[in-house]
Amino acid sequence: MDFNTKNVLDKQSIIKLTLLKVISLILAFLLIFMFIYGKNFWEKQTLQFNDNLLLSASKLQAQIQSRISTIEELKQNKDLPKTQKLLQIENIIQPMINENENNSIYYYDLELELITKSQNTKNSFDENTLFDSGKAEFNKILKKNNFIYLNLPIYNKDKLVGYVLVYTKNTNFVSESFHELSQIIILGLSLSVIIIFF
Repeated sequence: MDFNTKNVLDKQSIIKLTLLKVISLILAFLLIFMFIYGKNFWEKQTLQFNDNLLLSASKLQAQIQSRISTIEELKQNKDLPKTQKLLQIENIIQPMINENENNSIYYYDLELELITKSQNTKNSFDENTLFDSGKAEFNKILKKNNFIYLNLPIYNKDKLVGYVLVYTKNTNFVSESFHELSQIIILGLSLSVIIIFF
């Protein structure tokens, strides 16, 4: 028995053929729309995502910078043991970090080698490679190992004393949108087959 598309289509009712044409037109429209406007839209979303990352980092940087004299006084206090210094500094910085819910945020103090991080931070990458002061690149949004991150410096009287690191998982918006589109196309093709054969 030879399968012939023309014979199958000729045997269908007008309603089925109309539904098939409507589904085909919708799928064609979605494909054209996605290729023309989709990439541009997702590139704008990526820029907005990076802006939010920068906003989170700069907010924390400003908050810590405003308290840096208090932090430095604690670090210079000879009467306090190092563990007390670490605890008191962490008590100053931790509430600031916890205010941010969108990204994973760290503060790294160079002198004390203190790492303070947000509560929603998961240890998804090697902290030691990012907190090596010789490798830190400041004021740039960088991509490394499926993460997007940003380092902003903290200064005390022109001396680098620490930095804020904000990171998030790198999301490829364009490929995700094409993945979602492929699901829509599969659904549309499935509907077409159901309409033709049932």
